[in-house]
Amino acid sequence: MLYFMKDTKLYKIISCLDKYEQNRCAKYIQSPYFNRSEELVLLYDQITIHINQQANTDLHKTVIWEAIHPKKNLDDVRFRKYVSDLYKLIEGFLIQERIEMDELGKVNYLLETIKYKKIDFLYDYLLRKGEQNAEKINQRSSKFYYHRFNFESNGYYLRELDVYRSREDNFTEINYNLDVFYFAEKMKLASSLLARAVTTNSNQSKAIETQIPLIDAIKAYLSNMDINAFPYLIQLYYRILMVYTNKDDIVQFLELKALLSNFGSSIAEDVADDISNSIETYCAAKINAGHPEFNNYALEIYKIMIANHLIAPNRELSPWRFKNIISTATWMKEFDWLENFINTYAQYLPDDFRDNAVTFNLARISFEKRQYEKVITLLREVEYEDITYNLQSKSMLLMTYYDTN
Repeated sequence: MLYFMKDTKLYKIISCLDKYEQNRCAKYIQSPYFNRSEELVLLYDQITIHINQQANTDLHKTVIWEAIHPKKNLDDVRFRKYVSDLYKLIEGFLIQERIEMDELGKVNYLLETIKYKKIDFLYDYLLRKGEQNAEKINQRSSKFYYHRFNFESNGYYLRELDVYRSREDNFTEINYNLDVFYFAEKMKLASSLLARAVTTNSNQSKAIETQIPLIDAIKAYLSNMDINAFPYLIQLYYRILMVYTNKDDIVQFLELKALLSNFGSSIAEDVADDISNSIETYCAAKINAGHPEFNNYALEIYKIMIANHLIAPNRELSPWRFKNIISTATWMKEFDWLENFINTYAQYLPDDFRDNAVTFNLARISFEKRQYEKVITLLREVEYEDITYNLQSKSMLLMTYYDTN
């Protein structure tokens, strides 16, 4: 049976690497610490060459085997072992990439190692280094507080506070970071559950305590505290939770909007994505319930996110969010702003969605501005694979022809 590389997990995962990542991965594979097999280096080279050539033809195992062992007959069992071993190396590379990006995590791994190895002379130095690294991080997600919890816990044992009980302990710091991490994750889950209930028209508010135990206790605890004394992460998730559990209380929503404006530059990308999803769902529900003023609120929030570079986390823009922004801005008739948005952010859409989305929505703006000739030019020669775009574009063309006759 023929064995085509494009069908393998190995080929597909390497295809996901950009040129810079490919180069770093090559160095990883060439390192004798991680790999001592020259065959795997050659296998990786053959695959990356084929990927970068963007060849329409497939890459067959016989071609690769010839490059690896030009004087040997194909050994299918050994070849499959090469593929399996290289795939494991690629997984290791991806893990290493994430570790290198996680400065706080690296300090914690090192602290745990020196604690295990009892390398006493490094204790104070690494604890100071951990504090310095934490101070440099402005965008703090719940993961930051999880690392801080581990850091303080490691510090407790490294300073031997369990032995020398007269020394000042750090229980307050350990508990504080654990609470922030735990509260944030619990409220994040609860908010996601409630937002999902809105989109599916189900009533989850009564079952939320069953699905997410202690969420009512957390909400009650925070409601009796000065919420502004907590990190902005807790404030944001708390306000979202209150918005969904008190849907008619506009004050909670305006407080949330103000938080986004005040702390926008400090919000981590993954947090921004969670929060924006919750806010979009809430605003859409209010608009559908007959509150058109939430179009204005939604657009203001989008603009806050754009100003703080949060609209396309990891340089990826959700097609769903793109559509919502355009619908909202079109309703508000902010066409000039909207055209600039499309031209700036369309590049972050998925490749298979981008062309249709840009063409259709530029035509939609032109239709609203009664620039009918432009609508016809944009839509007449386009056939959309997506059924929604197809139907809406044909409907827009019919209305355009009707209005021009």
